[in-house]
Formats: sequence, C-alpha cells, structure tokens
Amino acid sequence: MSTFKQQNKTYVLLTDVDEYITFNRIHIDDDDPPLPLDVAPIDVPTLSNWKLKVYKMVDKQTGLAVKDVHVEGTISGLPSNNYTLSSFNGSKEVKNGDHITTGSLITTNKLDYIQGVHGVQYGNVVVDEYGSSYYLRDDFAFREAVQMKQAPPFGVPTINNTYIKNGMLYGTIYNDNISNKKNGEHAVVKTNWREYPPAEEGGGGGSSRMKNILGGHLMTSIDRQTYYVQGEYELWPPHLSTYESMNIRRRLPSIDDEGKTILDVLENEVKRLGNEYTQEVIGPCISMPRLLYGSYINNDTTSSEGEDNIIPDGFSSSSFVTLKYRYHAIKEARINKFQKTIIDVSRIRMKTLKNHEAENIHVPLTYYCRKDSPRYSTSYFRVNHYLDSYEAYSYRNDARGSKRQCREVSSIYGVV
Repeated sequence: MSTFKQQNKTYVLLTDVDEYITFNRIHIDDDDPPLPLDVAPIDVPTLSNWKLKVYKMVDKQTGLAVKDVHVEGTISGLPSNNYTLSSFNGSKEVKNGDHITTGSLITTNKLDYIQGVHGVQYGNVVVDEYGSSYYLRDDFAFREAVQMKQAPPFGVPTINNTYIKNGMLYGTIYNDNISNKKNGEHAVVKTNWREYPPAEEGGGGGSSRMKNILGGHLMTSIDRQTYYVQGEYELWPPHLSTYESMNIRRRLPSIDDEGKTILDVLENEVKRLGNEYTQEVIGPCISMPRLLYGSYINNDTTSSEGEDNIIPDGFSSSSFVTLKYRYHAIKEARINKFQKTIIDVSRIRMKTLKNHEAENIHVPLTYYCRKDSPRYSTSYFRVNHYLDSYEAYSYRNDARGSKRQCREVSSIYGVV
C-alpha cells in the first residue's frame, strides 16, 4: 500500500488470485438475504458491542453434537431500569448499560450455524429460548450515526489523530493541563479500555470497549484522568441507511454494460453526489462480502445470477472457472468467511501505512476498516471466491497443505 501511495495511486484492491470482484447488482429472482434494520423496532431492546457465544453440546434426544448459540453484549432500550429479564444467567433484574448474555437462540442446529441462517447479523432481530427479542446494532456505523459533541468540556485536554496499539492510546494532544505538554505534542495514554458507555448507548453502567466507539467522546485513563477523544469526521464515512445503500445497488451497471469498471462506478458516484460528500460516504476502506463458489459443474447456459453468459466466439465456458462453476453458498452464510477490501491509499497518511500493524489481510487497517463483514444486501461490490476442482484445490503447497489434501474437507465448501 505504501508503494502504491508513493506512485500517486488511489484505490488498491486486496484480493487473492482465485477471487474476482464484481458489481453486486439486484436481480429480480435473486436470493438476496433480508435487509438490515437501521433502528431497533419499537419495544425491542438493543445489544451493542455484541459477539457470538457458541458452546458445543450433545442433544439429549438424538445424542448428536449440536451448537448452542448465544449473543452477549451491552443492553439498552429497556422499558425501565431494574427490568426483570430471563437470560443465560437466569432471571434477574437488569438495567440499561448492563452486559448480558441471551438465552439459547431458537435455531441452533449445526447446519444452521455453519450456514449462518439463524440471523446473527448486525441490523437483525434475534429471539432466544425465553421469547426475548434483541436488536443487534451495527457498531461500526453507529460511531458517527449519532450526534457527537463538537467540543470538549472546559479544562479537558483533547487528543486527535488517535490510534490504538498494545493497550495504549496514542495521539496528538491539545489544551493539556494534566502533563503540560505543548499543543501538537505526541501523547501516550494508559487505559484499561473498559469505559462507561456514552449517553447514546444507555450510559451509567456496564462496559464498552473504547476501540469500538473511538472518536467524539470522553474517556478516563487508568490513573483516572479525563480526556476528550476527538471525532475525526473526515476519516469516518457517515452511516448509509438501507434505502441509500439499495439505491447505489440499483444504479450498478451489468458486467457487459459498455465495459464499465469498478473505477467507473466509484467515479460516477463522485460526480453524482459531489467529490467531498461522496468520498466521505465511500470511506478510505471499502469492505466487500465474499461469496464462495463450489466445485459442482453445471452445464446450463445461464449464470447463477440469471443472466445469459456472454462467451466470445472460439471460447468455451469449460475453459473459465468463473463460467464452469455456478453453484455458490447461501449469501451471508458463515462459510463465505471474511470480507476483502479496497483501500484508497491517497487518503491514508504514509506514516500510518508504514507503522500500522494490520490485524490480518481482511482488516488491513484496523483504524479504518470494519472487523465484521458488511451485509451482502447493502454492499455495492462483492468478491466471488472460487474453490475450483479438487485437483486444483489440493495442488497448492502452503501451510494448509494437510487440509488441502483431504477430499472431505474440500467438498464441504459452498456446493449449495
């Protein structure tokens, strides 16, 4: 990424050779998953900073191994404080801001868990064994979806250009009356990252990992000093509603539409909305969901998306992986694995690119990229990931060689 930035490039695509980026168009007969909700339904409490809790169990009736799936997170939107709630920890009084674990989700068999069809996705409502419903908030979008304070309280130092590494908050400090650093000096703040959530999240109790809500709020260091972490609006794209995201998908061209490219689409959005606004909407890190194609060969003349395949004279569909294999996994299924990204390196500082430690290839810039995969139904690009034949799959000589030599392992992928 730093090399491309030195060459004055903009968008850098980070995918593998068996992955192909494409327009995530809407098709009349397509099997799009349900659209995410932008806000919680009336009378449904919200879980923020949530994560899956999965336990291996044996079904008492069948004797088969099953997955017992729960969600844990910080609850808000309860009808009242000291509300009695039945959950994983039994029936007890909880209040807004408490950290809870739901009861077992209603659909928890092994196949459903693998395919991800039990609905544990942000923007969805899940129901547990006690009949309690919970809205799973999109924490990435929520960071700037609420109105943040525009200025810190009087006497509280401000830190901006922040990043997190090894449990420490780094940044540039201003109006420092604690350590008396000059404006613009580099600061390092020790914290345990277990802060009270801001008022917008229920406030008053529980805990929330600061790195999930970084920007525009007060934080307390481990020695009980208060700092204001500035929300850097030019870095975070504002939350796109489901309606706005679907409109982008409706404008996407077909693959054969006058040779339109991914760059054409991005530039078209810039012209349509204006350069400044569009760059904020798109953001410097575009996360794309993946769709895994299996090794089952279908000789039909139509693609899995319902469009006629356009094959030039003299070519055969059997010569191309992308035309030979058309069966894919359920969209948003867990077997599709993690997102891939496009990074606009022109908007990232060289210092960040050279010094930043990537979480993994799927999250190459933790400060800019979301950890969880974006929702398929609101993403305007996607990456088709092709397994290819067993012979091609098992040919690679890499760290996963022992698994690649197993036909059973290779056959479980995405033949749906």
